[in-house]
Parts: sequence; C-alpha cells; structure tokens
Amino acid sequence: SLRFAHDQIWQAAYELTVPSQREQAHLQLARRLLSTVASDDELDMFLYTIVNQYNKGASLVSNHDEKLRLAELNLKAGAQSMAASSFRQASIYLSQGCALLDEASDWNEHYNLCLRIFTDCGEAQLT
Repeated sequence: SLRFAHDQIWQAAYELTVPSQREQAHLQLARRLLSTVASDDELDMFLYTIVNQYNKGASLVSNHDEKLRLAELNLKAGAQSMAASSFRQASIYLSQGCALLDEASDWNEHYNLCLRIFTDCGEAQLT
C-alpha cells in the first residue's frame, strides 16, 4: 500500500494513472469495503465512503444485481443527505442511483425502488 506525506503528492500520483485504472481501483475498493461491513450500523458509518468509491467505478459495473444494490446504496445515501438538509449532495446520489436502473425492466421488477429513488431525486432537485 502506498502512503504519501502530502496531499499534493498523492494528487499528482493519482492523476498520472490511467482513468480506467482509477475507476477499477475505486470499484475494487468499494467492493472490499462493502464486503467487510458486518451490520447495518457499520454500513451507516461507512455509507458515504462506500458509495463515493462505488460511484467512481460505476461505469464498470455490468452485473444487474450489483447495479441494483448500488442504486439502493445511493438511495440510502441520498435519503441520509436529505435528512441532513444537504439537498445538493442528495440530488447527486439519487441521480447516480437513477442512472443505474434500467427503466424498461426495473420499473416492472423493482417498482418500489424505482418509485422511491425517482421521487426522492425529484424532491431533492426541487428543494
């Protein structure tokens, strides 16, 4: 594991990596973090970190069940952000969650998730 003495050194090293490698690293980190969460309380504690990492690698997620899980995590992060009156951040999480859903099939198969995430997204964007 690399450690950097200064944020600017870390940022320079990060920017030297190929974007696709960055996305893959973020996705791997998100998956590892999520796999270590043992309880809902732990998930709440690390939710934003996990979701932020996952979203940075979301374009590489091809498994539909994983996309649904990530949409659910974005919904949860969005709801927590709205509860904290952070509507701009909530809108970002919820929009990213909406983008993961297949509107043709998910509305039929996962109606409650779709309804909640799209409704909350609209509310966050209007607030």
